[in-house]
Amino acid sequence: MPGCDGPPLDRTQTGILPISGEFRRKESRKPTFRSPAGCPGYRTTLTGMSRSCSGAQFLGDSDIRPAGANPRVGENVIPLKNDIPVHRVPAVTWALLTANLLGFAWQAWFAFQVTGLLHAHGLPFGELMRRFDQGISYTALVGGAIPWEVMTFRDIGPRDLVPPPFTILTSMFLHGGLLHLLGNLLFLWVFGPNVEDVLGKVRFAAFYLASGVAAAAAQTLLSLAQGDPLMPMVGASGAIAGVMAAYMVFFPRARVLTAVPIFFFVRFIHLPASFFIGLWFVLQLLYAFLGGFGSGVAFFAHVGGFVFGWVVTKTLVLANQRRRGAA
Repeated sequence: MPGCDGPPLDRTQTGILPISGEFRRKESRKPTFRSPAGCPGYRTTLTGMSRSCSGAQFLGDSDIRPAGANPRVGENVIPLKNDIPVHRVPAVTWALLTANLLGFAWQAWFAFQVTGLLHAHGLPFGELMRRFDQGISYTALVGGAIPWEVMTFRDIGPRDLVPPPFTILTSMFLHGGLLHLLGNLLFLWVFGPNVEDVLGKVRFAAFYLASGVAAAAAQTLLSLAQGDPLMPMVGASGAIAGVMAAYMVFFPRARVLTAVPIFFFVRFIHLPASFFIGLWFVLQLLYAFLGGFGSGVAFFAHVGGFVFGWVVTKTLVLANQRRRGAA
């Protein structure tokens, strides 16, 4: 039928509920929508709707309830800056920050398009935000990394931005919400410039992307082992975890200015970088193994990216020490 692709594999058969960083299962009924105009007889779902069909106005009728982003910024300990000066302009870090902002801007534009908010008038603010959140969640299905697609190199629909497994790369620049985005950008802003200073621009860019790939691989393997091959992942936190590991290796004695909210007050304290980052990693391990499965956060991606970053940078440091010793 002109203007409509055939119904792809319906990922809502498992009742996927979109949430920050990944998707988890929803045990309730699957969301269905009325046939969009121009596609008579075409039963659409949020995950099965073709982008060429204009059924956006019906998304608000679904029972999908995207949960809010949960960046877990240092578990209420927020890094603000470190005490290591930067000797070169962190151009790659700035480029990555900009790319993530542009990625979320695209998500917002897509959310307005797919939910029909551009033409919705008179809706209450709460309903507008609910539909907007649904649209943001939908972008994870077209730009996120889905384990089954990554492993089989097949796009099960809706049509991805790029062919799998290259969705791993696009997923690193998309987020589950504004707080998810801001939390990741803050960590990258604090720790990225110094790591780029040590590695150089080209090596830092390659290291960042490789850390993200390693993080996605770790979460993909876990999802497959758990029997959740259709669980999309989005977010830069896996790549940034690798950057944090590199910072701890390169600057173990650095200090990080942190904001610690205590009820209605905020206390600013300096913490050793090794303590701050090490504690963050321990928390990721605990959540990954002891209760993070239903939280909506891809903790194994954090662990995978961190371990990869630590191994790579530790190897570089040891190699440099050997060369200096031989000289």
